Order: sequence, then structure tokens, then C-alpha cells
Amino acid sequence: TSRYNNGSYLSMNSDWHVEDSPWKAHQVDKIIKRNKLTPTTICEVGCGAGEILKQLSLKSNYAKVDFTGYEISSDAFELCRTRSAERLTYLKKDLLEDEKQYDITLCLDVFEHVENYMGFDPYIENETYVKNEIKNLVKEYMEIWKKQLTRL
Repeated sequence: TSRYNNGSYLSMNSDWHVEDSPWKAHQVDKIIKRNKLTPTTICEVGCGAGEILKQLSLKSNYAKVDFTGYEISSDAFELCRTRSAERLTYLKKDLLEDEKQYDITLCLDVFEHVENYMGFDPYIENETYVKNEIKNLVKEYMEIWKKQLTRL
């Protein structure tokens, strides 16, 4: 929506929630390790400030992984492009307009911002599998959050 491009979201969230990125990157890393995945490419759709990808790129077990962040918000893109580095690229572009494929595609805190989230369906090769994986990830994240809350 326009609030992500007209400065209003940025004025209320000047760092685009960067403070949560190390924790989120750690959770992504745990999921990748648990599933014994060995990606050579990882992208994040709606990467915001780009800090999650940056945190992952700094981990030694991802030293040979190329990271790409996609961001359509001009305000967020100004933040993430400052984090560009070797093997870490940010594009002000919609992933659905790109032909490139990735080993892992992250969509963290994205779907709640997509007006027509069902518009992703034509791009999903095995819709049932993806929906089941999303359900599993939601369950996994809920368990993680429960553990975090019990520590408070």
C-alpha cells in the first residue's frame, strides 16, 4: 500500500524493525539446519531494511551462498541498499517480475502487507505442498514464540 512508499510508515518505524532481524535470522538458520538444506542461493521477498539477509550472510556456514533481497517500497529500499556487500544484493523489484529462481525464498512478515496474497498462487508449482509447508512453519514459529514468552 502507499503508506510504505509515502514516508508515513518510515516516520513511525525509522529503522524498519531492524532490531528484530538477528533473532529472525537465527530462526531461519535453525530451520535450514534442521532440514539439512545446503542452499547456494537465498532470496527474501519484502526484505525491508535488509538486515535479516545481512545477518545470515555473516554466518560462516553461508560463506558460499548468494543472497538477494527484493523490496518494492522506495523507503525500505533506501535502507536495505546501504547493506549491499559481496554476495548480498538488493533489488527494488517485485520477485514475481523476475525469472530468476532460488534454492530458498523467504517471505517473512510479508503476506499481511499484500493486498491480493492469493495472487501468488499461479507462481506456486505445487500449491498443496507449499500450503502444508506454510502451515508447518506457522506451527514451528508459534512454538518458538511460546518458548520465548515463557522465558520472560
